[in-house]
Amino acid sequence: MANKNIKGITIELGGNSTGLQKALKTDDSTSVKLNSELKEVNKLIKFEPSNTELVAQKQKLLTDSIENTSTKLDQLKSAQSQVEQQFKNGNIGEEQYRAFQREVAQTEQSLNSYKSQLGGLQSEQQKLGQNTDRLNTYFSASGKSVDD
Repeated sequence: MANKNIKGITIELGGNSTGLQKALKTDDSTSVKLNSELKEVNKLIKFEPSNTELVAQKQKLLTDSIENTSTKLDQLKSAQSQVEQQFKNGNIGEEQYRAFQREVAQTEQSLNSYKSQLGGLQSEQQKLGQNTDRLNTYFSASGKSVDD
């Protein structure tokens, strides 16, 4: 998380100088909560993969994670020019600069991972919907029902 990687970097947001660590604190806190809940849901889905409530919760959590991570990435990218300038001016060291770059890369990877998971979940739901439609077509054409 940002707390470990970007200590000591100060940026200007809305005319106020603030530590980048403080600026991202809310996003990091939200991210930790969402990831914790997502792990719980994933654990339960392993035991009951057909539970639609759990699948819906996972989809909601992934959507929220994408939104939160996108916000964090936007903040990092908006601070990037300031961090680069501070590095060029010698206000921050090379280690802090590299740590900031790693934080940006890690956030991008997290965002891509969440998008991939959500895409896979939506694809799976689409396949299940198609199979349900096929069964309904079969039942109506054959005059049979699930009970038969």
